[in-house]
Amino acid sequence: MKANDISGRYLYQYRKASLNTLENLINNKMWLSHPSTFNDPFDSQPTYKPITLEDWEKVNLKKSMHWPKEKIPEFNEDAERELKTVFNKFFITCFSNSEDEDRDILMWSHYANAHKGFCVKYKVLQVVKHHTIVDKSSQNDSVMLEMKAVEYAKKSPVYSPADHALNSENDKDEEKLIKEAVIKTLKTKFEVWEYEKEYRIVYHPSKKELADQTCLLGKLIDFPEDMLDIEGITFGCKCPDASKEAIKEIIKNKWPYAEFRKCTQNFSNCKLKSENL
Repeated sequence: MKANDISGRYLYQYRKASLNTLENLINNKMWLSHPSTFNDPFDSQPTYKPITLEDWEKVNLKKSMHWPKEKIPEFNEDAERELKTVFNKFFITCFSNSEDEDRDILMWSHYANAHKGFCVKYKVLQVVKHHTIVDKSSQNDSVMLEMKAVEYAKKSPVYSPADHALNSENDKDEEKLIKEAVIKTLKTKFEVWEYEKEYRIVYHPSKKELADQTCLLGKLIDFPEDMLDIEGITFGCKCPDASKEAIKEIIKNKWPYAEFRKCTQNFSNCKLKSENL
């Protein structure tokens, strides 16, 4: 299924029943993380392919340049630093398209604080959202939220500055290719995770954010109401009653039509099942 086919369908997000999570629900906020904070150390990590002497000669020929080969180490350092700088400005939040309760036990364990949290059921309204920003200098800038289906692979994507240099005509083309490489990396996971059937909202930074050298571990944004609508909550089988009541009260005030369910353990087959509250 492609990301642009997901509109009107449902996605699920497993959450901890933490104070921060409750505050974000109350304040209509959503937390997006930098991939460096993920539990999988290989998730969304760019692989850099240094330029070789052969590549260097091809780039020199195409660009009609006469850079000496002694510049190769410096070029590689600059190109890798530029990739990481752009990469550090993108943030994501993750969802599952899986409704397979037998397999979801792993996601409850990994992402919902070992079944003490809850799962949010979202209806996808649209897959792209643009937001215009006007800064103090009155210069228009914009950020974008984009829903992407995760692609599962045996290897992580490789960023090759030589390929980008050979396929670009100007600096603007190169910037676009770097962003595309970052997006490709952010939507790729190793195939061992394929059971998650994951989708991600990717935060595309503004030009001002790209120019900023600050490195953040996450970003708090306004909840994208025109992208997602909360239609239900399922509580983990170990979720405390106090957390259930607090979450129910918050959700009922903002999404009165949302349904509530809870997971229970079926000890006869060691599987989870959910039932209405």
